[in-house]
Amino acid sequence: MVEIGKTPFVMDKIDNHELLNAKLFGDLLAVATGQGSSEIDLTSGLAIQSYQDVGWGSVSLRTIKTSEIEDIVTEIFGPAGPTMLSGGDDLDFSHEIGRGESFRRFRINVTSIMVDGKRGLNLTCRLLDGNPPPMHKIGLTEEEFVLFNRGGGVNIISGRTGSGKSTTLHSFIRRTLVGREIEGEITEPPNNEHRLYNFLGKKIIEYAAPLEYVYKNVPVRHGYIVQSEVGRNIESFAAGAR
Repeated sequence: MVEIGKTPFVMDKIDNHELLNAKLFGDLLAVATGQGSSEIDLTSGLAIQSYQDVGWGSVSLRTIKTSEIEDIVTEIFGPAGPTMLSGGDDLDFSHEIGRGESFRRFRINVTSIMVDGKRGLNLTCRLLDGNPPPMHKIGLTEEEFVLFNRGGGVNIISGRTGSGKSTTLHSFIRRTLVGREIEGEITEPPNNEHRLYNFLGKKIIEYAAPLEYVYKNVPVRHGYIVQSEVGRNIESFAAGAR
């Protein structure tokens, strides 16, 4: 068994059959990621599973009920969630817990499954990086940014799952909003010395499913970004692009 935090306020409550809710689920995520877990999995009829570097392991003594997963979905996604799952849709959205140094973001996918001939649910929760990295942190150059930022047309960033498509895109967006950064230092002068006359920035609109990065802790200086999560804030990509 992978030990991720056998603490009375989280795992003992779950093992003593206290029903999972959004608050207890948040405590579970905080303890698990604090102990090095990158993914948490809730599946009807199984113990809670956690993924660390060594692999997957059970972290609860009791199994999880479908109704508990439905209650969590209702609280953190919205009341439409269980209905969408019953209709055959899956859910793919972001979730945040904590503040300041304890702030963490997750990508959550929920899918209907078959368990002993009955409908069940699988909820997988993956830890996200949270803040988009500066370009130099992932090996991107100013020359590549110039190509990305030419204006007009369409930029396509493609690759296999986990290859860094979202990270690359948001690193370019960070460069647009922040300016040049080297080892944590902004290397160009601000353009907002006279804020009432600062029209050099850009408005960036993002539609994503889910939102993998947010900019609340990024020192934005040029323009701003507004973000909508498809399926939660807006119905579809088509609705956002029309």
